[in-house]
Amino acid sequence: GRIIIIHKSLIDWLLRKIDDAEGNNLGIFEYFVSKSDLDKAHGELYEICRKAFDCFTETDCATNANNGKYKKNDCFNMFSFFLRLLKRSNEEDYANILSCNEPNSDQIFDNSAKEFIDYSWKHSIVHACASGVIGQLDAVRNDQLLNFYWQATKIEKVGVVEAIRDGQMFLKLRPNDRPVHLVVHAQQLSAPAVEKDSHEYCSQLLGGRLTMIYETELFPEIVKVRETAERYCLSRGSGGKEGKGVNLTGGSLWNPVTRNLTGAGHPCQKVMTGHSGGVNAVKLTKDGNRICSGSWDGSIKLWDVESGKCEFTMTGHDGAVWAVDISDDGLVVFSGGKDKTVRSWDAQTGVLRLTMEGHTDEVNAVRAAPDGKKVCSGSYDKTVRLWDASTGVELKCFTGHTDEVTSVDMTSDGSVIVSGSWDKTVRLWNVASGECRVFEGHTDDVYAVCLSANEKSIFSGSFDKTVKMWDVSSGELVRSFEGHSGSV
Repeated sequence: GRIIIIHKSLIDWLLRKIDDAEGNNLGIFEYFVSKSDLDKAHGELYEICRKAFDCFTETDCATNANNGKYKKNDCFNMFSFFLRLLKRSNEEDYANILSCNEPNSDQIFDNSAKEFIDYSWKHSIVHACASGVIGQLDAVRNDQLLNFYWQATKIEKVGVVEAIRDGQMFLKLRPNDRPVHLVVHAQQLSAPAVEKDSHEYCSQLLGGRLTMIYETELFPEIVKVRETAERYCLSRGSGGKEGKGVNLTGGSLWNPVTRNLTGAGHPCQKVMTGHSGGVNAVKLTKDGNRICSGSWDGSIKLWDVESGKCEFTMTGHDGAVWAVDISDDGLVVFSGGKDKTVRSWDAQTGVLRLTMEGHTDEVNAVRAAPDGKKVCSGSYDKTVRLWDASTGVELKCFTGHTDEVTSVDMTSDGSVIVSGSWDKTVRLWNVASGECRVFEGHTDDVYAVCLSANEKSIFSGSFDKTVKMWDVSSGELVRSFEGHSGSV
């Protein structure tokens, strides 16, 4: 009953055996595709991609044949056939390739050949991992994932995100491979710089990304990656070029003397850059796949956790964004800002849905109901307000705090709102009746409040350097956590 989504090239590859004599495709529905068929197809396609890296020219092909690595023209025969699979529509162009046993360099590097080479850089490891063939996985590990030249070239050709995804796919099969873990982590930490300039990859590694200072043992594979990167960096510094198949362009590379960048193995897993001002608020989606951030620059950004890339930048607030939240289904983003408004945004398109106006001062906090149908907010105007998220209509305004409201939370059914304020109190509001219960005990401004998962306790953080736990039913202080040397 499961649906398996596979790359189109796999379908084409499986279909190759059922073309009739005239080359007409008989249709995939007449061919039963088993898991072993898919695994075998992945393995075959990986081998084709691998040979594409080794034989860039006819001379390379002849050299490999003389060395006994491949049969003469073996790679080109598969290469030509694969081009037909990638693009069946232009038969006339492909006839020239298919009829040529020994294509020259011009034929190899025409647009179609470039398409094939790009495909190989992007999908070769995908095919190897999907096939599960031990020999291919070993080759991927040693010759690609832990090979500086190969990684640097891939990053230049298809980007660092694709390189990271390769490593993550491999680690799903071999989760205990620490050297590969370190390389992937180094790429994640380097991504902001490398996305802007692929040549920064070498300098990032040498700047501290692969120092192994957080490891209990020294991995020779990582030492080799670092040494290769350093040789390459030095050769580039003198205008040289090193390594077969590496076609990196540009000027001299930065070879840092001080290794001061955060290294792989550090608790910091990823760095996401893009805001032009300080980040005031962040929120992770319930499924953990996306992060929303609000900034002094007046924008809200939605980030993909796996790649670290910004999916959308949402602008519309007139001034800083102080607070953000996301509905549990991940479809709606809510924000509050200096312009006194609460706004909702479509998390699939980044388009503004609604602007909720009513507060008379800056909005410091927003919290959406799990179903996204209501949202509450807290403001400098000392009020807590509840809004209909589908219409933008204000449903309730709760007054009672004697100073600005800094934080809010809401129960899963939307029946109770909790708020914290500079008036040193935590307050619990019954949405239906408007009744307010006051929790007193902090000796300074309250900056943060949240409900426990079972909604039986409230936790609050304050400028008095403490975190306090309160019982919702009795209103009593259960425990005070002390140890911070500054405000919470």
